[in-house]
Amino acid sequence: MLDSGRRSIGRGDIQYLAFLEARRPRDPRRTESVRGVTVEEVSPRAPVAPEKGETMRRRLWILFGVVVLLAVVVGAPAGAKAPLRATTEHDFMAGYGIVRGLPDDAQLLGWQGTITGDIEGCIEWWFDLDPGIVPTGQASHYFTTTEIREGPCPEGEPGRATGELLLAADGHGTTTARHMKNSNWRANATVTVAEGEYEAWLGRNVHESGHFEWDDGVPLRGTSEFRAN
Repeated sequence: MLDSGRRSIGRGDIQYLAFLEARRPRDPRRTESVRGVTVEEVSPRAPVAPEKGETMRRRLWILFGVVVLLAVVVGAPAGAKAPLRATTEHDFMAGYGIVRGLPDDAQLLGWQGTITGDIEGCIEWWFDLDPGIVPTGQASHYFTTTEIREGPCPEGEPGRATGELLLAADGHGTTTARHMKNSNWRANATVTVAEGEYEAWLGRNVHESGHFEWDDGVPLRGTSEFRAN
């Protein structure tokens, strides 16, 4: 039917347009209005696999990192592990009057014994005579040099160890003597000499602790633990 030069759209026309719309290829990202709400139809995308070249480069970098880590671990010097631990058994030596150094910095050999563990040899504790041992009630405070030398301690006639010096540490400590019974002591020091395989320990902190027995009012023997961090 014609009206003012325009053609009316009948039911058949609407059905034909619907048929064409159904056959038209759909744009996966086309927006449509459903009940007044605009929605976007998005086709799901398959995950994109990484390119072979990128995967190979990633594997090479991981392999390179593992090789570097192994090289560092295997190549590290044995003496660099931390902490350095050892135990000692020592005898009282101060009664023998073994002194070294000049009067202004003289030291008395107080204890001597064997040390075993991560470092082994003969260990000696040299006590400063000036200011020397400072008693405070049952506690005595002192300055000392701990030395570890290669080889066994002297046998027979008392004397100082003469083996190669492996490690030395300067520090201070405190001894607690309870009525001349079994006593405890503790000391902290800094490594000032480290030779050979122990060079990596130069400047490290040393912590020592132990106890000793008395005999008729005189210190006799003791044991201790040595640790360098």
